[in-house]
Amino acid sequence: MDEKDFLKFIYQPEGPTLDFKLQQYKLEIDHLKSEFIKDILSMSNTIRNCTSYIVLGVKAYPDGKRDLEGVSFHWDDADLQSIIKDKVEKVPPFQYFPITIHDKTYGIIEIPVSYDKPFRVSRDFGVIKKHAVYIRRGSMNDDARDDEIGAMYLEPKSTKNAWIPDTVSQQGTSKDLLDATYPTEAVIWKYQSGLTNLVNNNFRSTNLSGELLLVGLNDNVVGLDVNSGQCKWKCKINTFASAPDRFENMIIVPGCNTIYAWEATLSNKWYHNFNAIWNFEHGSNYPRLKVDSEVGYVSTLRRTAKPQGPNNVLYGLHGIAGINLKSGELIWRFDTSEEGISNIKVLNEVVYFATDRSVYALEKRNGSIMWQANTGTAHSGNVFPLDLNDEFLVVGSWDPVNGEYYQVHCFDSITGTKHWENELYSKDCTCMVSTISMCRNITLLGKWDGEIVAMNNKDGEVVWKSDELYPYPLIETVGNDIIIGYRGGIVKLSLSNGNELAHIKASRPEYVSVPIVIKEKVFVSCTDGFVYALNLR
Repeated sequence: MDEKDFLKFIYQPEGPTLDFKLQQYKLEIDHLKSEFIKDILSMSNTIRNCTSYIVLGVKAYPDGKRDLEGVSFHWDDADLQSIIKDKVEKVPPFQYFPITIHDKTYGIIEIPVSYDKPFRVSRDFGVIKKHAVYIRRGSMNDDARDDEIGAMYLEPKSTKNAWIPDTVSQQGTSKDLLDATYPTEAVIWKYQSGLTNLVNNNFRSTNLSGELLLVGLNDNVVGLDVNSGQCKWKCKINTFASAPDRFENMIIVPGCNTIYAWEATLSNKWYHNFNAIWNFEHGSNYPRLKVDSEVGYVSTLRRTAKPQGPNNVLYGLHGIAGINLKSGELIWRFDTSEEGISNIKVLNEVVYFATDRSVYALEKRNGSIMWQANTGTAHSGNVFPLDLNDEFLVVGSWDPVNGEYYQVHCFDSITGTKHWENELYSKDCTCMVSTISMCRNITLLGKWDGEIVAMNNKDGEVVWKSDELYPYPLIETVGNDIIIGYRGGIVKLSLSNGNELAHIKASRPEYVSVPIVIKEKVFVSCTDGFVYALNLR
């Protein structure tokens, strides 16, 4: 965002997605911290189709006048994240960054669209109350009514009247998006996607199918030639898409609420909902897909009323479904009353997944439960990825009551018997953000504060920790190498000791998707608006 963009941006009227504050947040006491948390929750819970902003250092008047005073200091983004982390059931995504105009600095809090609403308060704290749901009503924060909470569960819907700032591009045309983040000498090709936020659970937005890189974006999917970056296939679904996959002559696209199948024939035309071969309504806001033989396993969310509950309030049953990939017909469905669904794994005729409290093993044939193991004692809203082999399954959990620590659990993948549990401390945030990757006898994970940890599969003992920090790391293993995409670059580490082998540093901190690696070529989607093929040597 340059000076011209900023000056246009701040003269937009306040409303459900824009708020101005003259003063920087003061967070010395609990009451002031709770006011900040309420602002974030209200913006996050408001149904919209665009990013929301809180602008600090600007006084807004009803007649459109603005006083541009700036702020005298800035909070670190990690400090703000840590304030909210143990006060809510689920942490809404947001980011703080400063901008300097005419020798004055302003604070910008960016709150992307999230389909994981409602974000509830987990305990009484200052002005916020346990279990409360706050929304933005006009230019004011307010308690959400029962029908408004119910509408959050029924997302996504078109919000035609939502305010969309005309200088913050949704399609990658602003100056910031046109300036690539990665150095020219490392870029093999780049594709301008318009992706400005990564909202897919665990940042799974890309997949590889032969010579085609399939990329899920804000509201469409593209298939890019892996050698040239040329767009060979594209579809429009009007909601964000997580990682697509391919089955026979079809490309399977998991979008919010619905999974679609389209012809995989390479074409420059757009595929739309009306010409899908089949579609299946799964209801999940963060769809997860695993293709295995002729069956696809997809995360589901069903809304149901609770007996003796409030009128017009729907509650979610999270689970997975097995669907026939040839026809899109339901084979079986498995529901839980717990929060969220992790990535889905299939091994030896068994389907595995985790929630915020348990890990499940189901029979692939009919979805009947083989074993269930507990990983948490309280609903946290944080769902961690898992990985497994023929002997072990490793998954994480977090208990909000003991907020500075999180646990890594290892179970027997056949019986569900627990082998070990390791508790790790994270000084800045409370949970793993990375994928979990098991390679040989080592389990790898990345903490939100940027530390990479390698543990022995048999006993959970830490083998090594990274010397450097790689914020918001996402891990992929290739042979003896670890490839990490993080908010600031791409790095290759040695599996044996964590030593750095190669590093592509970004010019500014941007989020990336889980890296896909072919030899020395790394593919990532990035929040600067590009999909990259990078040479990592």
